Amino acid sequence: MEPDVYGRRYYWIDGLGVAVGHRKRDFFDAHADQCLFELVDNVHRWAHAKSAFAIVSATFGGGDQSHNRLQVVVADDGIGIIESTRRKAADLAANGQMSLSLSNQEKRDEESAEAVISNLLEKVYGKRSIIGARGGHGLNTVNQYVYRWNGTMNVFSSFADSTVIHHGRRGSDGKWLSSTYSAKGIRGTLIHLTLNAVTGDRERRPGSRDRELVAV
Repeated sequence: MEPDVYGRRYYWIDGLGVAVGHRKRDFFDAHADQCLFELVDNVHRWAHAKSAFAIVSATFGGGDQSHNRLQVVVADDGIGIIESTRRKAADLAANGQMSLSLSNQEKRDEESAEAVISNLLEKVYGKRSIIGARGGHGLNTVNQYVYRWNGTMNVFSSFADSTVIHHGRRGSDGKWLSSTYSAKGIRGTLIHLTLNAVTGDRERRPGSRDRELVAV
């Protein structure tokens, strides 16, 4: 799962210095580059949004167990992941193919939405065909890089009538949690992720956790 260091798009990520001193700095910066590209590309490709924004920021740890952390937020006012997936599934069906990301239609809306986002994030599809996709499998690719750098992944997306689903986890050893809530008039998707780079030339110890809890 090594990135193409020479195929990057956002070289200004290097200037943030999150992975300075880390022996795998180039890999960290390239993974961060790919995460940002995938999320921004999804807005253009699938969201049908009228407006969107992306924020990238860095925080720096100073203690023995502290970490340099990159935070990325991408949000749009588009149709939401569920509706986007339905449209992609319709395109696949029209070409005689089947999408593995849609769940049983007999489930409740909340269960169906949770299953769709869970599949997109957590499952490895191998040779699954996605209409128009290039350079990876979108959210699954992003999630793999977040896992690699013991980060967090939180997805909020609207579906049905004034309903938003959240699906996310904290750290590579964290459990996925899902919830739905009412949000009148809201639409679109917001994705927040973090990537942690251990300061200095240290590898992260198995099972270790951040002291700081990222709010979801």
